[in-house]
This record gives sequence, C-alpha cells and structure tokens, in this order.
Amino acid sequence: MRKIAFVLAIALLLSMVSPLAAEEDKGAEMIVDAFVLRPAGLAATIIGSCAFILSLPFSSSDKEAQKEAAYWMVERPARYTFCRPLGEFETEY
Repeated sequence: MRKIAFVLAIALLLSMVSPLAAEEDKGAEMIVDAFVLRPAGLAATIIGSCAFILSLPFSSSDKEAQKEAAYWMVERPARYTFCRPLGEFETEY
C-alpha cells in the first residue's frame, strides 16, 4: 500500500512540473542579419531607387504603374532593411 501511495505521489509531482520554456538563441541570426542581410537590403534599396528613377520616363503616363514600380523597387526593400526588427525573418515587409 505504501509503495502504491509513493508511486502515485511521485506521478502527481511529476505531472505538475512544467518543462522550462527553452529560449531561442537569436544571437547568430542577429549577426547574420546585421552584417549580411541589412547591407544587402541597403544595396537593393539603392539599386532599386536608381532603377525606379531610370524607369520614370517610361512609366510616366501610367500612375498605377509608377506606384507599383515604386513599391517593388524602393518601398519593399527599404521596409525590409529599415523597418524589420533585427533577427526577424518571418514577417513580410
């Protein structure tokens, strides 16, 4: 009887112990983001801005085409570079 009570007490104690939440080590992701992806995003923003300026004479008649070109060539790379939290890759900008 004592053995059963002991086993039940241990089982009850073990069921109440919650595992510790393992914290994600994001140091490596932040380093890659800061030293590789952010400079690449800055370069993409600069190149996209130049390409957008060069494409303006060809899309000047259509305002919707200008807005779409500005979004894809300038705004989206700039948001990825400057608005995204460091080390976050899941959110779409």
